[in-house]
Amino acid sequence: MTCAACAQASERAVKKLPVVEEAAVNFATEKLFIKFDDEKLGIDEIQAAVAKAGYEAVEITLVIPVIAAGHRFYSVGIKAIVHRSPNMDSLIAMGTSAAILYSLFSVLNIANGNFRAVENLYF
Repeated sequence: MTCAACAQASERAVKKLPVVEEAAVNFATEKLFIKFDDEKLGIDEIQAAVAKAGYEAVEITLVIPVIAAGHRFYSVGIKAIVHRSPNMDSLIAMGTSAAILYSLFSVLNIANGNFRAVENLYF
């Protein structure tokens, strides 16, 4: 999102969905907070509403190709840590791994009903 109007357009599009109780976009973090009945509405419909408003919703599936493309950071960085000689590759591998693992933990929390965990997603 590039402006507050973009955030409002996404928010309005999601609020129009039938079972959405609340929707709020945080422009600074570019995150959409939604309260809805997940038995009557799926993520696909929410993403379609955001896309229809002219924006894209990011998914974890986009993270996998990025990790694959940067596999060198992981292989070199982890070897350097094992040899007790960490380098910049180690820093990148540890930092991205921590962000991804914490985000996956947050996704599990969201799936268990803790919708405030969406604030902790890094993908």
